[in-house]
Amino acid sequence: MWQIVDESIKSVNHPQNQDGRRYYISKDKMQVIVAVADGHGSKKCFRSDLGSKFAVVVLRQFLFKHLNRQTFDNWQSHFYGGYPAMAKKIHQQWLEKVKKHLESCPFTPEEQLIDPMVLNNPTISYGTTLLGTLITPNYIVYLQLGDGDILAVNDNAVKHPIEKDENLIANDTYSLCDTEAYVHFKFHYQSISGNSPDLIQLSTDGYSNSFPNDNEFQKTALDYYNLFREEGIDFIKKNITEWLTETTVKGSGDDLTAIIVIKTIENESTIKRGANIAD
Repeated sequence: MWQIVDESIKSVNHPQNQDGRRYYISKDKMQVIVAVADGHGSKKCFRSDLGSKFAVVVLRQFLFKHLNRQTFDNWQSHFYGGYPAMAKKIHQQWLEKVKKHLESCPFTPEEQLIDPMVLNNPTISYGTTLLGTLITPNYIVYLQLGDGDILAVNDNAVKHPIEKDENLIANDTYSLCDTEAYVHFKFHYQSISGNSPDLIQLSTDGYSNSFPNDNEFQKTALDYYNLFREEGIDFIKKNITEWLTETTVKGSGDDLTAIIVIKTIENESTIKRGANIAD
């Protein structure tokens, strides 16, 4: 069984929070879908707060449909041959949402003056990254476009299921507004054979950029799991807004979004102040 904690902190430097987040958890708490997106927020991406929200809606719906169809069940052997078509579909569905919004809400005269480049390609104004995870008892699917981080904790060790792209330098990132965004999607399929991760954390780059290096950032995931074991999930829910606000204020100064999926401890006596397992 899984439990979820999620929060999003708006930067004081942004008029709107540029991040988007959505999740789904089944009634038996055995299946989870998480989607996190980070709108670019640059001058030419003046509608990226909407772009990120379209992205997480599209991904949640896409993964939910394939969960119901059991698309990924026993798919280990041919998964990596199928993901390019999946990436194209996700990108296409996002573009459709952007197109519909542009038709109903064309650029205002003020927006038309922001950047001439956007008039030739209006999709740029909605630019965003995208992270996602689908968790079931038998497998986990991870996917990523652009920056941001997915961390997994297992046996007190933390790793990135999808490694950082070394081709991305400084603030460069892949985006759904790229013409061939689907080419840059990364996927990882993890078959569960008896021992699923204890915790999976998805976050926008406002989180990792608040730390001096990746090793220090990875400790956050392990800290959350240890807090869960010692204090219970309600303690994390009560304090996470304050923790993330302090992190971005003292760190990146960016919007910061995190969704933390924690595996329930079967023996509740190991928790000092018992979490609400049915939450």
